[in-house]
Amino acid sequence: MTTAQKEQSTIWSALNEWAGTLPDWQRFIVSHAVRDGRLSEELVSDAYILFLKEAGLASGVESFPAMPASVTGRVEKSSDVPVSIVGIKNPAHINALPQDAALTFCPSLTIIYGHNGAGKSGFARLLSSACFSRSKERILPNVYSIDFDIPSASADIVVKLGNEGETTIRFTPGLEDHGLRRISVFDSSIARIHLAEETPLGFKPVGFDVFDEVARVIGEIGQKLDQAVAVRSSENKFGRMFIGESDVSQKVNSLSKDSKAADFQTLAAFGESEILRLAEIASRLVQLRTESPEAILKALEQARKDIEDVQAKTADLISHVDLAACERYAAELALLREKTAAASAFNPASFGNPTLQATGSSAWVGLMKVAREVSREEKKTYPMSGDACLLCHRPLDEPSASLIKRFWGFLDDQTRNEAEKANEAISSTVKELKDLALEILPVDSRRRSDLQKTAPTLVPLIDGLSERLAKRRDAIVAALDSGKGDFPVENIIGINDDVAAVLADISIREDQLRAGSVDDAIKTLDGEHILLRHRQVLHQNIDDVVAFIANEKWVDKARQKKRTALTTRFVTEKQKELFATLIEGRYKTHLKQECENLKCALPVEFKTRGSSGQTLRGLKIAGNHKPSEILSEGEQRAVALADFLTEVILNPASAGIVLDDPVTSMDHRRKRLIASRLAQESKARQVIIFTHDLVFLQFLMDAAESASAEFITHWVSQSHDGTPGIVTLNECPANSSAYKTTHRAREAFAQAKKANGQQQIDKIRAGAAALRNTLEEIVIRDLFKGAVQRWDEQVKLSSVTSINWSNEIADEISALQGDISRLIEAHSTSDAYAGGMPEIDELEPLIVRVEAVQAHAKQKRK
Repeated sequence: MTTAQKEQSTIWSALNEWAGTLPDWQRFIVSHAVRDGRLSEELVSDAYILFLKEAGLASGVESFPAMPASVTGRVEKSSDVPVSIVGIKNPAHINALPQDAALTFCPSLTIIYGHNGAGKSGFARLLSSACFSRSKERILPNVYSIDFDIPSASADIVVKLGNEGETTIRFTPGLEDHGLRRISVFDSSIARIHLAEETPLGFKPVGFDVFDEVARVIGEIGQKLDQAVAVRSSENKFGRMFIGESDVSQKVNSLSKDSKAADFQTLAAFGESEILRLAEIASRLVQLRTESPEAILKALEQARKDIEDVQAKTADLISHVDLAACERYAAELALLREKTAAASAFNPASFGNPTLQATGSSAWVGLMKVAREVSREEKKTYPMSGDACLLCHRPLDEPSASLIKRFWGFLDDQTRNEAEKANEAISSTVKELKDLALEILPVDSRRRSDLQKTAPTLVPLIDGLSERLAKRRDAIVAALDSGKGDFPVENIIGINDDVAAVLADISIREDQLRAGSVDDAIKTLDGEHILLRHRQVLHQNIDDVVAFIANEKWVDKARQKKRTALTTRFVTEKQKELFATLIEGRYKTHLKQECENLKCALPVEFKTRGSSGQTLRGLKIAGNHKPSEILSEGEQRAVALADFLTEVILNPASAGIVLDDPVTSMDHRRKRLIASRLAQESKARQVIIFTHDLVFLQFLMDAAESASAEFITHWVSQSHDGTPGIVTLNECPANSSAYKTTHRAREAFAQAKKANGQQQIDKIRAGAAALRNTLEEIVIRDLFKGAVQRWDEQVKLSSVTSINWSNEIADEISALQGDISRLIEAHSTSDAYAGGMPEIDELEPLIVRVEAVQAHAKQKRK
């Protein structure tokens, strides 16, 4: 970055650049700290969700919040296109403002005056929401409305962009318009943001409160993480579920973050075979404890023989349907296809009759076979010419006998016979497969009953093999019947290993019994029984065990992430860095100048140190006192305003400012200083001021006039029925400049001449009111030559020598006051005028008299 670029840096550009290097959850915090000042609990929760995602701690079912489109939403680059707000119109559901309320603004200074409750806040909050504001107050509808289903606020904001003409922007909450964001807002809420309550001085330069808020939110996230850790942390109580000791109970008792859930899920597998094994063990334990070894050995011997018989039978059945058998069946089917194709080459139609369609069919072949058998019973030489036809009994002629011999030749064809033999072989194979007895252990068989006692785990395995063999057999039969040859291509899953294991177990049991080790056998079975029971308990609680392991891993990872990711050191370091480059540089210089302008000098030294995510400045007031102990509320607010103006000046894109009651808690001397400063600022950018302070209003107008700054004033008031937001454009109760002459009174007189009835009366009274204001201005400006000013505690003694006093002019002014007041509604009148209505002929003479008094009063003492 060049020196020139550094000179143009602002806190907003620095925050934009910094936040671009941060992970989403931190950038989310920075973005909302800029926009909202303080993140709501909902936004803190959103930031926490984003942190969990970044840390790999999210569950995967969360709904992640959207990231703001930009970090600060602040325009930073200088623009050659000037921006100003032209007006506001059509406000809807904004406080109690009527929808026909409207304001206009001039490019320099606009002052909007109104009492408390008059409706100024509605317009001010609208601009605070639409423009760049550090503290957007919620825009509420009319709280006294009985309509509980009110749409959101809206309004039309008319903006002028350079020479492009006027553009109307439809405002709705959440709007971030590029041009409007170049206009900054200052109000009481924003003043509190500029005043950092926990820093030694009691104020913080604009934008630097973001760091404190980021640190605070990180702390909140840390607390949320601690709460989540507390919820997920629990004592391993699973060991209490087990009675006795086993490998399962030992592993469960040692559950930790390093445990693998998959290992426990494998241990927890508990199905039908395990249930049968439990039953078998229970039966065997009863047998060992109640029967003699000899009886048990005899039962085991029978079980061995039964199992071996089953093994032999199984092997035989498998041989009919295994891959080797499928290859044989495929060969048979291939042979059938070959022979059938060869036989098809002989065309029976060569000796058929065109009118006979079934010649050569299977039915026809059957007929020929039967006919030849019958002919052989008649005589061996059949057919000969002259022999009787087997069907019609007529003598055969030579062609007919020759045709029948050809039929006999077709029946004797070798290829056809071979095809028939191949087909018969397939039929025989299909019959053989269908006749297979695939139920290895019939339900009511003695073998099944015995094996259920001695080897119960083997029974369902054998039944399962029977089912697989049946499905295999049916598939082969279907392939043979269809002739398509879609034979199974996978191996049959057998039970040889299971059978071998059972036989090995029988051998062990026999050896133990023959060796007299019944107790050892019982002990072995008891151990297996406990293990299976523990696996069964684990199976019933596996979800909780897996959740416990997941929680242990989550908690461990969360604690690590809290140590590494939830530190505020990066906030402290960035704040110190930017404080050094922005505050201790030109920001400090400009802020000092602004404070001098407002007579709020800062008796401080700029020193920094990092602490808990904050940069604490050594901005000390003498005696190391807190600002609240030394500075008044007005002084602190003046410092905040100086800080606000400093930020505006240093931002080259700043196009205007909006201030809502900027002089609250200030005395009239500082009000005058602020009025002068804002009037000067209006010559550089658009300034819009809302105020209820009549003194400040007068100071603003006087300052604008002295600075030759263009300005307009509007008056916001309540109607007679108390409705707020009634706007009177280009008017205010202290618009003294407008009443320096009788111009306003003559305008009203001209309008009254064109009106009739009540409208004419209203215009006459308006003219009289304007004339009375002019009379007051004559006394201040012309008669006393400004020696005594409104709301000024000082008297300009140097002007006293210019006063040209006379009793005549004093008497005329007093008389004019009474005469003018008689024309104004709500003023007391003498009995002579009681009940009378103001006449138009009365106004003009009064105007002439006031002009004469003014001409006389302007004369200076000689």
